[in-house]
Amino acid sequence: MLSQPLAPLGSPTPRLQERLHLSPVTPHSRHVRNRSHPVSPAPSPPPPLELQKGERTSPRPYLSPQLREAEHSIDYLCHKFEALSRQLSREEQAREAAEKRGRQLAAESLEAQKYKEESTDALISELTSRQAAIASLREKAGLAAQHAAQQAYSLREEQAAGAAAEQRCASLHEECRQISERYDQAVQRLALEDREIARARFEAQSSNRRLRQTEADMQVVREDLRIEAQRQLLAQQELHRLEQLVEATMQEFWMVEQEVERQQQVLGQRHQGIKEEEAELLALKDSVREVQAEMLRFTRQLAHVDDECGQLECQLNDVRQALLAAGEEVTARRSDLKALW
Repeated sequence: MLSQPLAPLGSPTPRLQERLHLSPVTPHSRHVRNRSHPVSPAPSPPPPLELQKGERTSPRPYLSPQLREAEHSIDYLCHKFEALSRQLSREEQAREAAEKRGRQLAAESLEAQKYKEESTDALISELTSRQAAIASLREKAGLAAQHAAQQAYSLREEQAAGAAAEQRCASLHEECRQISERYDQAVQRLALEDREIARARFEAQSSNRRLRQTEADMQVVREDLRIEAQRQLLAQQELHRLEQLVEATMQEFWMVEQEVERQQQVLGQRHQGIKEEEAELLALKDSVREVQAEMLRFTRQLAHVDDECGQLECQLNDVRQALLAAGEEVTARRSDLKALW
């Protein structure tokens, strides 16, 4: 795994540490420095430490140009080694941040995390091999100066490999960021679908309540129509009775007219009777007028009842259309809910 510390790199000799005033670099000290101080870009190679501390240069014995060149190469390799160590620390911090971010992802980022772990393991193995190569280069630099050019070439190759590894880590970080964005988008889509399902359920419940209320209203309207039909039947019966009464009255009036004609023939004999019959005739005419007025009133009531029946039938048709529309809406909602589920 990436969390375990790396093997320590080859440290310079005590004489070289005394000359360069360097402390041995271990994974523990490197991790402590990484946790306590932020990572900064690799600085330019510092000036000789003897001149930084203001020490007086002591007379040195004569060294051959090859040894002096090898010594400079060793110093250069030491500085490059420190730069590589800092770069390795930055890569380890980036790896730890990528792992922390990867643990927060859901099942969608497992493959990317496995790929990142494999890539980081490969990077660690490459860095370990580079450390071994640098250690071997240090040992070989003290033995033969003629291999300095070859060591410098190898170091340039290592720097190129380190830059490639840094680019690879950057690409892995970008892949993790894209996976995180896809995960957030999936969570947002699920939350939106949950809200849509809850809204559809609420609308279905509201439609069911409206349907039940409409059915209850329709039942009340049916009861009112039944009562109104009974009233209309009673009115028709009353009208039929009045028509029979008018017909009987007309027949009686016709009989009275016949009787009047007969009485006119015997006018001289029954003058007083004729006067009484005329009075009865006037009374019958008044009763006929009253019956006609009553019949007209009942006719108007019947027309009013017919109008009310027409209005009730229109209302019943509207209620039926509303029920059909509500039923279609409920059917559509149910089909939508079935499609959602």
